[in-house]
Amino acid sequence: MRAFRYLFIVNPVAGNNKANKYKPILMDMLRKNNIKYDIKYTVKDGGANHILCNIEKLPYDVIVAVGGDGTVNEVINGLVGSNKIVGIIPCGTGNDLAKSLNVPLNPVEAFCLLLNGKYFSIDLGKAGNWYFTNVASIGLDADIADCANKLKKRLSGIKAYLLALIKVLLSYKSFEVTIENNGVTVTKEVMLMAVCNGRYYGGGMEIAPDASVLDGLLDVCIIDKMSKLKLLFLFPSVYKGNHKKYKEVKFYKTDKVLVKTQDKFLNVDGEIRKIDKDIEFTIDKEKIQIFMRE
Repeated sequence: MRAFRYLFIVNPVAGNNKANKYKPILMDMLRKNNIKYDIKYTVKDGGANHILCNIEKLPYDVIVAVGGDGTVNEVINGLVGSNKIVGIIPCGTGNDLAKSLNVPLNPVEAFCLLLNGKYFSIDLGKAGNWYFTNVASIGLDADIADCANKLKKRLSGIKAYLLALIKVLLSYKSFEVTIENNGVTVTKEVMLMAVCNGRYYGGGMEIAPDASVLDGLLDVCIIDKMSKLKLLFLFPSVYKGNHKKYKEVKFYKTDKVLVKTQDKFLNVDGEIRKIDKDIEFTIDKEKIQIFMRE
């Protein structure tokens, strides 16, 4: 047994209080394995960043995010540049990063990975000033994510995303982007553009089937302008990664892409950010150590 000291950062309201439901089981496992640990709770958005503001002075080897994708994103952003290892106990509604990293979705199995599994140095994406480990995107899916986040208070992850899709699609219009990549500039009308480090987002959609957090590249998925009816048929195929068959869907790999757009919202690992200028997506020079399965 490795003599790591763990800090568990718990979002108590994630996934309809899922963390609290598993707390007695996990506490018992901590005691039985003689683990040195502390627990801190987030009390609002950005709470994990506040906890980690003096990370190098904190006496922990492993920082464990117990919550959903938003909690994990906050923890990772707080650890960039440190030598700490990230762990994930998925207790959110979507848990898309856990899927991308092959972390077990069962919290008890995920806990066992922290004790006996391996950790790897993975790529970090950067969208403007925000780090992401999974997916950053603009367009239809950012609007859907914003709507779904509001619906998650009453619905499960997949149900929230499906209902949000229908609500947003009724009034959604394509938008213009200018994309600069490897010296080539293209202007086109698109429905969405997803820049992916991991494979899954949006409550389990396999948006980038060939993406890897270990290859040093970002997988860009662009869905060109199409009818709303066709788009409605396309989205279910994304859950199985079968959307490649549509002629309007394009993929390519890169380490940097600049996007000029009038769109106002950016989806960063499920968190919605407002943008008012061009945005550059890159693979950052920093990496993050994280428990996962290859």
